[in-house]
Amino acid sequence: MNLEGLIEDCRREVEEGGFTVAALVGDELGCDWAYTIGLQRSFGHPELLVVGLEAPMAGVVLELLGERIAAGERFDAGRVLGMDGGLEFRAREVDPLFGAQGDWFNLGREVMACWGERWPASLQLVWSDRDQEYPQHPGDPRWCVRQPLLFSS
Repeated sequence: MNLEGLIEDCRREVEEGGFTVAALVGDELGCDWAYTIGLQRSFGHPELLVVGLEAPMAGVVLELLGERIAAGERFDAGRVLGMDGGLEFRAREVDPLFGAQGDWFNLGREVMACWGERWPASLQLVWSDRDQEYPQHPGDPRWCVRQPLLFSS
């Protein structure tokens, strides 16, 4: 499928279902990530992003959380979000610079441009290590390769 077809498919999914999820597989230089497209447009909620989990798992997490948002739940920065199975995330505001440029939201920006809109506010859902510690600062060497942070300290 060409890029225009992919953009059109995502646009249609947002119009018909309220949101969609873009899940991307990283390469040798970067990790997997996934993000929602359409939560702001359809439900007035910031978009969600998960970095560093395998793309299929991150996509499922965002689908489930997107369904909760569609049902009326709201997630704000600082909130801890629990999932079945014990997985937890902390919501952090994405620095608008990442939303406006770079590769993180390319497809989403193209889809939003179909409606003459810019990429909206977003929340990064940060996951903890097995000691239940969360990354706190961008560039932390313990985290920067496996879970890059798109927020400022």
